[in-house]
Amino acid sequence: TFTFTGDVNLADGIATRNFMDRQKQGLVDCFSPDLMAIMQGTDVLVVNNEFSFTNRGTPLSGKAFTFRADPALVTQITAIGTDVVTLANNHVWDYGEIGMKDTLSTFRDIELPYIGAGENVEEAEKIIIRKRESDEKRSIKEFPEDANVKVMLDRWGHPCVFYKKKYFRIAKNVKPEDLTLQQCYEIAEVKKTK
Repeated sequence: TFTFTGDVNLADGIATRNFMDRQKQGLVDCFSPDLMAIMQGTDVLVVNNEFSFTNRGTPLSGKAFTFRADPALVTQITAIGTDVVTLANNHVWDYGEIGMKDTLSTFRDIELPYIGAGENVEEAEKIIIRKRESDEKRSIKEFPEDANVKVMLDRWGHPCVFYKKKYFRIAKNVKPEDLTLQQCYEIAEVKKTK
């Protein structure tokens, strides 16, 4: 399945960014747990990156609103489970060519595919084809007594309990292959109540 977001904007000085900066887990905490489960459970999450990732350039003259954010914040985009970003919007050029090129470079550096903009028309029009690893490759442990519970790697390679179509991260000091079914239930319930 494909899931598409609306505008995601991490630009300096706007209300949504100010709210995000006050959250313990940043952008992840800006979404409800149910919405995060949908976003992280989809095969391909496409995010509309409605700003430039740059610390350079000057705002485009004549625009009422220009948006940019420090490229270091790209980790916020990946933290929500983004598979592809689209740059086909009216803000990728807010800080001119240098701002757009910095944005492209930011995504290239972390190998996060982008569509809708590029160094040339061919790059902007490229088709992204990604296939997530099958559940069999990501599976660590299954429980015959409850097929709804699995210990597996999430899309980023983190060990998780997968329960009721949601991922619950396992603490780093816990060996995922040693978990019992009861411990998996406990991990899911404790995380759900936080």
